Amino acid sequence: PAGRSLRQVAEALGVETEALSRHANIDDPEAVTNVDRVVEVPDGFLRSRNHSHELQDAITRQTERKRGMNMWLAMDIEQKRTRVETALNRSATADDEDALREAENAFLRFECDSNDLAIELLKPLANRGRVLEVRARGAALLSLAQALRYLAFGAPARPTKEHALSAAKTAILGDPRMGRARAAMGVAMMIEPAKGDADEAIDELTQAVEESPGDGLNWALLADNLGKRQDLDAAHLAAEQAAQAEPEISYAYEAAGRIALLRGKPKRAIDRFQNALRVAPTNANANAQLALAYVAAGRAAAGRREQRIALDIATSDSHREWLKQQFERGSWHPR
Repeated sequence: PAGRSLRQVAEALGVETEALSRHANIDDPEAVTNVDRVVEVPDGFLRSRNHSHELQDAITRQTERKRGMNMWLAMDIEQKRTRVETALNRSATADDEDALREAENAFLRFECDSNDLAIELLKPLANRGRVLEVRARGAALLSLAQALRYLAFGAPARPTKEHALSAAKTAILGDPRMGRARAAMGVAMMIEPAKGDADEAIDELTQAVEESPGDGLNWALLADNLGKRQDLDAAHLAAEQAAQAEPEISYAYEAAGRIALLRGKPKRAIDRFQNALRVAPTNANANAQLALAYVAAGRAAAGRREQRIALDIATSDSHREWLKQQFERGSWHPR
């Protein structure tokens, strides 16, 4: 992408700078390019990386489960992040809406690496976006992505909570009536909640679904928090509303599956987690919870199979270790 050096691109992709330099025919790896360039590399080039969470070859069938993020999506997001940064730094008008869509697409994959990429793309929008409404939406999504690092991918509570709360406050200041902003605040408060935070979080999430009744993610987040305080009937209604409102969001089905397990209905949970995987085939958390649902339904072999898949497609070591803790516990432990 324009505005980046070959060394920066190589480090982002996790490949050897000299190897990429040969394919790009660039002698100075520190030189910053002024235009986007397409570099053709041989098959298997990215598989030579040393990272434990390396991306598999993106030239595969769309329906196959691939470990980690599709490399074209990762590179596209990186390009757009750079373009937004460059535009903001020179006080020009950036295509914030396009960048926000790209970030949301990454976030909705519910993978550890794609969530981190969404965070990187959202930071300049939330902090220096030229349009107040877009900046507020970016801050709300940034807060949710930050919170998800702790709630879903095993990141430590500190400084995750501070980052999530800060972005949520920015979103609320930008648009106090935005449902996602209220949802972000409610979820951020549930990261190691202090006394009284749980009730206040429910109030924020309730306001979120009232402000944006068609936002399935808000309903799913409300369902999860109702489930944490064992209000299972209300949680069930909220989870089912989430799936109805936005049937293409895997987190909505995850929430419905979690509540079904809490209500002692493993067969319903299996159906919901399978729906989550239909929407997001590389969602390791959905595989992990499907494994637990199979075990609860007396299907131990199927459970072990899904455990192996979940650990294989998890895209970070911390996430993988956290999943192992859930398996050892034998139940999904809501953070």
